[in-house]
Amino acid sequence: MADSLKGGVASAANQAIMEDDNLADPDSMLINFSDIPGSRARLERHAASARAQGDRALEAEFLTQIARCQGLQRDFEGAMATLDKAVELGTARPRFLARVAIERGRVLRSSGKADAARPYFELAMTEAERASDEDLTLDALHMVALVAPRDESLAIVARGLAMAERSGSPRALHWAGVLNNNVGWLFMGEGNYAKAHAHFVAARDAYVAEPAKLETQRIAEHMIGIALRHLGRAAEAAPLQESLAQACEKDGKRDPYFEMEAAECRAALGERERAAHWASRALEHKEKLDGENPDYAVRLQRIIDGQLAAE
Repeated sequence: MADSLKGGVASAANQAIMEDDNLADPDSMLINFSDIPGSRARLERHAASARAQGDRALEAEFLTQIARCQGLQRDFEGAMATLDKAVELGTARPRFLARVAIERGRVLRSSGKADAARPYFELAMTEAERASDEDLTLDALHMVALVAPRDESLAIVARGLAMAERSGSPRALHWAGVLNNNVGWLFMGEGNYAKAHAHFVAARDAYVAEPAKLETQRIAEHMIGIALRHLGRAAEAAPLQESLAQACEKDGKRDPYFEMEAAECRAALGERERAAHWASRALEHKEKLDGENPDYAVRLQRIIDGQLAAE
């Protein structure tokens, strides 16, 4: 079954962004997935600066990431046009060809064309390997795993995890976290919560190697808590989710998904008042939740009304 490995909680899957005006620094290419418009605007400024400096190759690199932002904004036609422009400006270097291929694949997958996306991801992996770019290779590999049939996906993930373990670099360990997270979601969907829990723990442990990625670590802890609740261990999961919600609030960045899961855990424990407290807080972000799934607000209201039986 294509697209058998689903990503993490997309609405909360944040990557740290580094506002660095050094155009040659790879970190200037990073996208903040919690602020796609802001990331796109920053990348467009960098592309304009590269163009003003007459650096066509660097401008083309930035265009590949602008296209990624357009894809995330569901402007698929615009994303493909931007990639066409990048090809006109770019070079035949393997690393650049890999970037173009992986972004074309992402656009196709996001637009519901997973089968058409796979050849681009495979091409990206081939070109990234030619360029000896470990980070881009693992990125492409994880995208192939997302669109491959289940058993093949697991084999591809195993290959990626072995690559990351051999490398041991922080970025390789980041991809180990991503791969474990995706497999965890696969097992969650199959109802194998014990295996899902094990992979989410492995993802958390991999992310610890990137101390700057605190939000990513928190998401991994959040997924561990979800698996624990489904394993009937809500008493362990509830304080975990509450501590995550409280930590985000302390940082000035409340997360309704952490609050929602805290409500689920307290409801599972039959603690109606505490469940209603967290559900009410999560519902303060109803517009954001509705954008992800309108059923979230309905379920939270049922928790508040005491109509949701412990599950």
